[in-house]
Amino acid sequence: MTDRKIAVVTAAGSGIGEACARKLNEDKYTPVLLSRSGSAIEVANELGGDGFEGSVTDSDDLAALVETTYERYGRIDAVVNNTGHPTSGDLLEISDEEWHDGLS
Repeated sequence: MTDRKIAVVTAAGSGIGEACARKLNEDKYTPVLLSRSGSAIEVANELGGDGFEGSVTDSDDLAALVETTYERYGRIDAVVNNTGHPTSGDLLEISDEEWHDGLS
């Protein structure tokens, strides 16, 4: 357990997600990170947190992320639901399938 706040960040292996994780770490949060490529593991190790390989579109990956975080830290104080590749186009014209694919 830790006295630091716990932040979960998705798509956190690079780019905006990694930047969010680094900023939260500077603000005294322990980062728990997820990325499809697994690069969040290296970032989390560098920041003193935990990293996971998985997708926000896979309910088993999300369940493992949340369950492991609660087991290890007993809490989640913040969530950044970042996505790597959002679908573009007219918002009202995007199908549910396209929207879901953009989350991965």
